[in-house]
Amino acid sequence: MAKGHHIDEQVLEQAGDYYLALQDGSMDAEGLRAWQAWMVVSDDHRRAFARMESLWGILSDAPASEWQALEDGAQADMKAPDEGSSVISFAAARGQKKPAVSYGWISAIAATIAIFVFASFLMFGSPEQTREAGPLQYQTVAGQQRVINLADGSIVELGAASSISIAYSEGERAITLGEGEAVFTVAKNPNRPFVVRAGQGSVTAIGTVFNVRKSASNVEVRVLEGTVAVRPVAEINDAENALQSSGTTVQPVTLVTAGRQTAYSQAGVIMPVVEANVHEGLSWRVGVLTMVDWSISDVIQELNRYLADEITIGDEIVGAMRFTGTVYPDQVDAWLEGLQQGYPIEVVRLGSSTILMFDEEKRDS
Repeated sequence: MAKGHHIDEQVLEQAGDYYLALQDGSMDAEGLRAWQAWMVVSDDHRRAFARMESLWGILSDAPASEWQALEDGAQADMKAPDEGSSVISFAAARGQKKPAVSYGWISAIAATIAIFVFASFLMFGSPEQTREAGPLQYQTVAGQQRVINLADGSIVELGAASSISIAYSEGERAITLGEGEAVFTVAKNPNRPFVVRAGQGSVTAIGTVFNVRKSASNVEVRVLEGTVAVRPVAEINDAENALQSSGTTVQPVTLVTAGRQTAYSQAGVIMPVVEANVHEGLSWRVGVLTMVDWSISDVIQELNRYLADEITIGDEIVGAMRFTGTVYPDQVDAWLEGLQQGYPIEVVRLGSSTILMFDEEKRDS
């Protein structure tokens, strides 16, 4: 069996620190920026963070009986503080003498993680999800993409600068898209609907493939396979009012089938369902951005999700220009050079800042 990729223990410790801060809500804006900068430094940093997410996901799926045994183990561990360890150092040092505590506040769950990891992987394999798991958080930074395999067999392809939270229960598979976009490939389970909430609405699927993109102006839904039901919050509230006044159950739903798309506004107002090239704009899944008749403003907004240093537009007339073409985020300098040649645009660089300005001379030439 091939050995896994080795990651330095200090990197794993830092990943655990960041992940737990994100999970318990203690990370402030400065900490968030530090985490994002840390994530883009190396592949090992991103691998380490992914391992923490996987470990935490396993713990969240543990049956209630397992958790009781683990709690007993944790309490026993607390009685021997000199033998405690951090989450990561224990996992990295299995079979060796336990190292000293590096995160005192986390020592209480060290035994829990140790017992459960070995019980699950060595004895039980993948534990069944017999209890409601707490929400799991997944984030990507600029330029990062990731594939998340969910416990039910569904798959999430999370785009750059995006975030989701996952809260599975016996009756519903609930996902909240906080920002950015994701493609969802849903495992069929009619008795346990897969619901993605974004902005002022939700998208429900039983077994399908669809894309949800949340921007500053709206939430766009594209269906690649199957059918989804879109329920803006505004319409759900209207249904509840109708239910109270008439005593009749009303569930306003807009069905969107494969090859079609819709969107709803920040106010929850749904747009007409239209036929569309639903694969357009999803080339980011293979590292390419393809735009057809996009405004330069929208192009830059999308491209910035893949860049460490954002590009800004200095003149409104530049943002209104239309663009059709392909952009490789890892070759953005070449694209900017081509933009200058094909449009009356001047690319101005000030330190790490890149600004697109209108070039009057090029327009007149």
